[in-house]
Amino acid sequence: MSRIEIEIHLERPPGVCLGFSIVGGTNVSRITDCRAIVITRITKDSFADRDQQLKLHDIILCVNNISFTNIEHQLAVGILRSTRNNVNLSINPNLTRPTDAIVTDLKEIFDDIIGLKQTKEALSYAIILRVKFSYLFDGNRKSWTNILLYGVSFELLIKFHIIVFIKAYWYYGSVKVKKKVKDLFKLARERQPCILFSDHTDGLCEKHYNTESETSRRIKNEFLVQMRRVGQDNSNVLLLAATNIPRAVDTVTLRRRIYTPLPDVNERAALFKTHLGFSNYHLIRDHKWMQLAQKAQNYSGADIDVICRKASPQSTRRLRSATHFKRKDMLAALAIQKPAVDKSEILAYTRFTRKFGR
Repeated sequence: MSRIEIEIHLERPPGVCLGFSIVGGTNVSRITDCRAIVITRITKDSFADRDQQLKLHDIILCVNNISFTNIEHQLAVGILRSTRNNVNLSINPNLTRPTDAIVTDLKEIFDDIIGLKQTKEALSYAIILRVKFSYLFDGNRKSWTNILLYGVSFELLIKFHIIVFIKAYWYYGSVKVKKKVKDLFKLARERQPCILFSDHTDGLCEKHYNTESETSRRIKNEFLVQMRRVGQDNSNVLLLAATNIPRAVDTVTLRRRIYTPLPDVNERAALFKTHLGFSNYHLIRDHKWMQLAQKAQNYSGADIDVICRKASPQSTRRLRSATHFKRKDMLAALAIQKPAVDKSEILAYTRFTRKFGR
């Protein structure tokens, strides 16, 4: 999938700061584990905060036609400080996951998530009830020790505060990975109650093929051994896995499978209103949200986020002095931004759910 790029135009009076901070860069990647230039703080009511175009963890790709893809940190800071009144940013919005490796703050996690009712109920049962009322799961009455979320609507996971987070850059070719798997589950037991989250888990729990390498086979076997051990030793550890290719995952490995569907029309209307309803810079009336939602069939929450960001600067592109964007700006953004999921994928998810979903 090609990366998403959004153009953002910021205007500011001379001498006034843009209102955001960055981390990353080629010269600090060993310390921060991030070569990209990433936005880490946005000052409230600043020029960067207007219309909520920029968001935390967005990646800056270009500033006034200067590439930020492979740049040192101090040089990036210097370029941002030297920009004059008009600043044109090209960004890659972070729509996938939080950046912290270990988070220990488990707050109320479902209240501000739109839709996915069945998914939230299943996770509440497996996580919250299991921790608060552990005595309910004594003896033969056991909770699920592993859950597979499949589909495309992983906005739920963006809001979810994971206790331990498996980063996507595991080194599959390294002989040390097998030990890393052991150490990871050991850490999970030490920190229990604990959640292990595995993104793109089809790479770890895929069906066995004769063509896979011996190294890959050893890693998968170790992962399965540790996962089964968690289910047998009554440790308060839950493996929460996600994939958008459920047919590639060994269904015996992850027995509890939950479909995370695309938002329906009411949920899409709520998403549009959530992204733009707080702003004073639009002229969209309440009854128009549903009309926008009806035109956004098969759009995910991430797609709607991109549409709202693209629509925000439409008025300034027409006229620099314009102060509000209108419904036609949203329709123009809808025409440009097509849904990331086509009908054939949705049909495949539906068939998989009928056959394997639980």
